[in-house]
Amino acid sequence: MLMKKRQLEKIKAKSVSTLRSEVLKLKKEKQIVSAQIKIGQEANLKKAHGLGRDIAQIMTIIHEKERKEK
Repeated sequence: MLMKKRQLEKIKAKSVSTLRSEVLKLKKEKQIVSAQIKIGQEANLKKAHGLGRDIAQIMTIIHEKERKEK
C-alpha cells in the first residue's frame, strides 16, 4: 500500500488532527495484518511493512507541519 505522489499531496493538504487519526487507523490495521500473517491468514507478507512505511510518511508530514507552525 505504498503511497503515490498524488496520495501524498492529498495527505499534505489535511490538518494535523486528521493526520493523527489516520495514523491511528493505520496502526490498528498494521496490528491486525501482523496477527493475520502470524496465524497464516494473510498471504502478502509485505503488507505490514508497507503499512509501516505509510505510517512513517504521515508522521514525517505531521512533524514538518508542526515545525512550520513554530
